[in-house]
Amino acid sequence: MQSLCVYIKETKSTGFCGIGFETHIKHGCLLHHRKVQYRCLRLINCCTFFFFYILVSEAIFVYNVNSTIMDSALLGCSVPVKTDLKNLRFYWQDERKAVLYSFNKGQTMFKHVKDPYLNRTAAFTQEMTKGNISVLVKNLTLGDNGRIFEAYAAVFNGSETVMQTSKVCHVNLYVTVPYKHLKLAVNTKTMTSVCTLHGVFPAPEIRWTIHYNHSESLVESKHVHTKTEQDPENYLYTSSSTLHIPADHYRAITCLCHNPTSNTTLNATYTLSKGAAVWSLPGRTAGLIVAAAVLLTALQQL
Repeated sequence: MQSLCVYIKETKSTGFCGIGFETHIKHGCLLHHRKVQYRCLRLINCCTFFFFYILVSEAIFVYNVNSTIMDSALLGCSVPVKTDLKNLRFYWQDERKAVLYSFNKGQTMFKHVKDPYLNRTAAFTQEMTKGNISVLVKNLTLGDNGRIFEAYAAVFNGSETVMQTSKVCHVNLYVTVPYKHLKLAVNTKTMTSVCTLHGVFPAPEIRWTIHYNHSESLVESKHVHTKTEQDPENYLYTSSSTLHIPADHYRAITCLCHNPTSNTTLNATYTLSKGAAVWSLPGRTAGLIVAAAVLLTALQQL
């Protein structure tokens, strides 16, 4: 999960100002925006504060979930009311209004579930009496990537409505295909290095670093050419990044491929001979190349 927001819209019955505001839960603090004074509370106090207001307000949990293809994703959600299963009604749907899970008066309503989600979802019946209406989506595909899921719930007590049907949770789902088998090839004659990643999702963010004996630095974009293509059938990406190695003394070069969904980075490093090498720029004369070779030989004999 990358981010979590709580949108609270106070109803007329609360008797408060009625100003809608956005709350970000970050580093154990609540930060209230949109002309509402800033506050920073301990996380336990945040929870107490929130659940006090939720009984008299319309609240929506908004957050992101990141997962892996063929894995599962938990769409977490809860209502602040403990109740018997027979008094609980809720359902989850995506942005297309396709229902993936439905529960009514103690029973799962399988007949309401649409084809893309048949036999792919499960809830936690024993936890529902505590207000837990989370749903697990299984066997994820790239077709699930970017989907928006919303949960709607209502709570009753006989003929009395404890909580009217309303949207309580909003989840953005992102699915990734793990980055594997990164290939790094270096041509010392043409002073180029090629980094290739095949069959991944989403498209990688590729960077290069050059290592000196006691430091390293990012390579400027003018020395790099990256090409990324997507297969129209399976939606997977292939990326190839070519580094035109600038002239200097280097110990090693590294290609870094960052996955923005899983927030992980795959890297490959090529170590240069003897820990130091002198490179000439492409297109230089043969005399300069010979001079560089002589200098390299002298350094190696020291």
